[in-house]
Formats: sequence, structure tokens, C-alpha cells
Amino acid sequence: MRVSYRLPEAGHRLGFVARGADGVVWCLVALLPDDTRYFDRYPDGEEHRNPLGQRTVRRGFGLAVADVLQGTAEGTFQPLQ
Repeated sequence: MRVSYRLPEAGHRLGFVARGADGVVWCLVALLPDDTRYFDRYPDGEEHRNPLGQRTVRRGFGLAVADVLQGTAEGTFQPLQ
């Protein structure tokens, strides 16, 4: 499902939501070149917790975030129509 993810401290980014085999909902968020704080905070391929307590893994310009919920707050997604 294509979504808009509210990236903490950076606004909305295009993302895709999928449910993993273990039932965890993941959102793959597209980062922009000027999102430098996310490149520094999340080294490529290493899992970390974001300030909201969600597991995150960055691969290149994609940030995978686990346990995302639908909503309007930071760290949530809204389906695109």
C-alpha cells in the first residue's frame, strides 16, 4: 500500500506499508538527499530504535520502520488515494 509517512522532525515522505511474515507491519520510507540527520543517525544496514521506540533499518535512501500505525502523528502513516 502506498502511504505518506510522517518522518519525525522532517515532515511527510512517500512510503510503502507491508505486513511481514511474523505479523509486524513495516513501512519503507523514501529519504531525500537533504535528510542528512537520518543518514548519520541510522548507519546503513544496522537496526536501531528511533525516538518513538520503533525499530528502524536504513538501506541506502530507504528507511524501514517496524510497528507503524495509521494516524497523523509523527511515526505514523496515511494511505495515499
